[in-house]
Amino acid sequence: MAGRNNITLSLSNTPETSEILNRLLGDAKGKAEGRIKCTVTKHRIAKTAIILGMNILTKRPKEVALRMVESAAPLRKSGRNNRKMVKTELVLECSSTQGLIEAIDKLWRAIGGPVSHRRVTTAALVIGLKSLNEVDPGMVRQLVSKVCPMARKYFDKELGEWL
Repeated sequence: MAGRNNITLSLSNTPETSEILNRLLGDAKGKAEGRIKCTVTKHRIAKTAIILGMNILTKRPKEVALRMVESAAPLRKSGRNNRKMVKTELVLECSSTQGLIEAIDKLWRAIGGPVSHRRVTTAALVIGLKSLNEVDPGMVRQLVSKVCPMARKYFDKELGEWL
């Protein structure tokens, strides 16, 4: 039996990321009709955002990409903080999106520097979600459908096409 590859991302240092993810999901939910109401899930949106963020990071020079990773996925500072921390995590099953872990590894090697795989993945998610947030919800559904395809398609009446 093949093992599952999962990535657990902590979004506690970037609380706006989970707000954007929830807003994107809310805008996409319930738009399709038929037996499958809507196959857009948080995980499909997150995987699409990670792939989009990785594409953005790979097009940048190494130094710029490293700065983008450090600003998009900051390290938690030690010591007490006056604001209340809410622990937010996202667990992604990566075996369904072919090559996601390998692409993250390739990007990590290209950037180099003192950042971890998980931090590169979180930064790609944050950058991708901010980019998706600027796009029309119908276009987000199309992007999710193309980047993370489902085995079973459904017809989206608003867009007039199969996703």
